Amino acid sequence: MQKITVLTRAEIGYLSTNQSSIKSPPALRFFAGGDRSIRGRLHYKISPKDKMVN
Repeated sequence: MQKITVLTRAEIGYLSTNQSSIKSPPALRFFAGGDRSIRGRLHYKISPKDKMVN
C-alpha cells in the first residue's frame, strides 16, 4: 500500500481604510518577493515603483 502526502500553503490578506481619502502607507501594502514567494527576487523588490499610483 502506498502512502500519499499532500502539502499545501496559503496566505490571505486584506487591507482597507474606512475613508477613501486615507491612503495606506507603503509599509502596510502587500508586496510580492518575500522569502516564500517569488524565487530569485529580494523582499520588497517586486512592487509599484510610484508610491502615488497604487
